[in-house]
Amino acid sequence: AREEFGDHDADEICLVVYDTPAMPRYELPLIDTRHKDKEEEDAALHDIDNQAALGMDGDQEADSEGPIAQSYDGTSDSNEYDSDSDDRQDGEAKPLCGRGIVIIDNFSPYHGNYLSRMALEAYGAGVVSALSEYVTGYLFQEKGMTEHLTSRLPDMDSLEDVERWTNGIPFEIVGIICESDSGLDDAERLGEALGLYPDRHDGFSPARRDKFLMNEACQRAGLRVVRQTMCGSVEEALDFARELGVIEKDSEDDIFVDDFREESEIYGQDKAADATEPIANEIHNVENDIEVEDGGNVDDQGKPTIPSNTGVLGLATNDHTSGRGPSAFGCRYCVVKPSRGVASDDVHLCPDLASVRDSYTKIKGSTVFGSMHGEKHASVLVQEFAAGTEYAVDIVSKAGHHKVAAIWRYDKRPANGAAFVYHATELVDADTDVGRKVCEYAMASLDALNVHWGISHNEVIVDEEGPRLVEVNLRQHNTDFAPLTSACIGYNALDMLLAAYLGDADEFPPNTEHKRLVWDSLPDLPVTRAYGAIVHLVSHTEGTLTGINVQALEEIEGMSSVLAMELYPQYTTIGEHIEKTVDIRTDSGWLHIMNDDPNQFKSDYDRIVDLMPHLFAVDENGGDNCVDSEDMIEEASGST
Repeated sequence: AREEFGDHDADEICLVVYDTPAMPRYELPLIDTRHKDKEEEDAALHDIDNQAALGMDGDQEADSEGPIAQSYDGTSDSNEYDSDSDDRQDGEAKPLCGRGIVIIDNFSPYHGNYLSRMALEAYGAGVVSALSEYVTGYLFQEKGMTEHLTSRLPDMDSLEDVERWTNGIPFEIVGIICESDSGLDDAERLGEALGLYPDRHDGFSPARRDKFLMNEACQRAGLRVVRQTMCGSVEEALDFARELGVIEKDSEDDIFVDDFREESEIYGQDKAADATEPIANEIHNVENDIEVEDGGNVDDQGKPTIPSNTGVLGLATNDHTSGRGPSAFGCRYCVVKPSRGVASDDVHLCPDLASVRDSYTKIKGSTVFGSMHGEKHASVLVQEFAAGTEYAVDIVSKAGHHKVAAIWRYDKRPANGAAFVYHATELVDADTDVGRKVCEYAMASLDALNVHWGISHNEVIVDEEGPRLVEVNLRQHNTDFAPLTSACIGYNALDMLLAAYLGDADEFPPNTEHKRLVWDSLPDLPVTRAYGAIVHLVSHTEGTLTGINVQALEEIEGMSSVLAMELYPQYTTIGEHIEKTVDIRTDSGWLHIMNDDPNQFKSDYDRIVDLMPHLFAVDENGGDNCVDSEDMIEEASGST
């Protein structure tokens, strides 16, 4: 590769020209026909615990204990698959029905890698793994890597390059999946270049990534959205913020900010429902008092065993307006953010005009996310802040038929001076009054954006007037959700996605029925069979890590609701600098919790939240003055 500069202007982003051509890197399932005995064939084909689906050398032989796939990189004649060869071995690498998928930016072991393995193993499909333009350039320019360059996507502006790349793949592409936000543009362009649009692809639309255009499209479709405007100057941003009710900060506002921060320390005690009381017929929720319906699982006598689950953890809201929040003082928030971004990067919740000014200045002129050509933000998006209960809806779509894979309710609380910090992402039933409204809104948003295929993670705020859009993300939920949803619902979005793209084939590997979902048998709205949540571990300390509260961690690990737990490496390494959690990116770790008993489920969760401030001992000043781990344990013991 080489870098080409225009006039060598320091402010100009260099364009990278790759001398090495893009070559398709693909995997084929190993179909072993040497074993005629059915039991031997089963053992040889699919020992999932001991076989790896990824990273195999092209010349590795298939045998009874071998891998489930064989890899090809398209750069060597010896590795090239010949579909017309008549002298292949009995144990051969081939895609059943000549079909397969492309996975762009296939990195995560529990997202793209899982999809690859199951496509090969359960569907006998081929898998192409390719890198987006952004990831390719990042690895080359920022990390100095070159070995990945042939694995990039072809130049979509060159029909010749696309045709050459496609001709190197020995199966028909029937679906494109992108794991990363930065690769979504490329995924849509590739779908058009391969001719999948409109039968098996949705074509290209900037409105699926640009937050301003996204809301405009939903509004045109008649959906309720937040007020918003693109501001080309800081004066425009301040004027619109004033229209939304944002005011200058004064001494009176200082009072509510201090109270708001203090609320983070008492929130779990005075806001959450009492964990010792049984779950009755209603659970308080700020958008209204939603009754818990009796439409859940029933026993042989038709009596409900688990009531419909609308959520039991905390207040699950970002609307701190009763008594202590900003609305009690007559002021409002607004949101200042780039129109194109990812997660919470450069998203600012502004309680006053000074913060609007600062946030606007930070974003204006910054590089557009995912850009490889130096595009800068010429304007900044200012939106009305939507207060209410926030839900995330994971949806899989096939030919315009949307099916909800899971619906989650967020529990966000004040912490460490930040207004809304994730504490839990809780699974709830979709087939309830509020669940149906949220899911119908999310599906209508996908229709407004002409989304008919693939996976999406959609965020919606519900207040007393109903749902409003936060954003649509045409990728998976960015957490290891599949084990929890499989346990609590019975299936997961990733297996649904494979069923949508590959489930209509005429042939599958033998004895793999239990590894596949049947699309037509899946409900449109899922119901939980147990209470489950992803708990986000919030760090309340900052400094050099000097100790870990092992006693507290062992208590958490021993709870009946805890299925899995992980602390991130910097929070387990003495001497590392750790930070306070202020958003989803600064969590100290996570847990999966699940229980049939809602009281025990909530009691365990509340105790985990109580223990969070006492998990880490730190030296705050870089000297001898540090929080002692024994004091932390003592404090935690008295916090229930």
